[in-house]
Amino acid sequence: MPKETFNNLKEEKRAQFINAFLREFTLNSFDNASISKTLKSLKMAKGSFYQYFENKLDLFLYLHQSCAMTKGVYLQSIRREDYDDFWDFWRAMYRSGLSFDREHPLRSNFMYSLMDTMNSPSLKEIYTEWRSKALEAMESMILQEVEKGKFRKDVSTKKMAFMLLTTSSQLIDFLKLKMGTALDDNVMNGRPIFANCEEDLMDTLEQFISLMSSAMNEKTK
Repeated sequence: MPKETFNNLKEEKRAQFINAFLREFTLNSFDNASISKTLKSLKMAKGSFYQYFENKLDLFLYLHQSCAMTKGVYLQSIRREDYDDFWDFWRAMYRSGLSFDREHPLRSNFMYSLMDTMNSPSLKEIYTEWRSKALEAMESMILQEVEKGKFRKDVSTKKMAFMLLTTSSQLIDFLKLKMGTALDDNVMNGRPIFANCEEDLMDTLEQFISLMSSAMNEKTK
């Protein structure tokens, strides 16, 4: 986490620092991201970096936490109790995510690139830990649906959680196949990931929901 010297920076300078490194980690894997090159673009001495953070990993984890918190503000505004149907709630979560993408493109780009970034050998253990926590959170969500009689009881919650978590990540992969280089071009140019293709995302989501709801919903007699 940042040292006090970083927190004491003027807001404009701190924002420039954060945005420059968000971009660097978005366009490069963790191991290939360059502290020196980014500091040079900021016209900052390399020694000053260590007055702000312990090392590259310390900075990366800070950026991830900061972006996750920003996105969390959007997602936490969507409450499950406001929707009778889980899949309406799921749609609302995606629409909220699109708002985050439009309003914070650099942070959204960073989160989008995490899967590639986390392939770095240096982050293997952290990725495993994050994946495990995401699966636990998804399983907890699904367990509530099972207890309400919304989802099937004859399939383990862990298996349904894994299926939904995996499908959610594959949805973006499918959209990338459909859109060609559009998503990556947006990221390369610092635009919102889904600029000009939000409708395509929601249409693809509808098809995935059709499949997932048929597989997971409790059958009505």
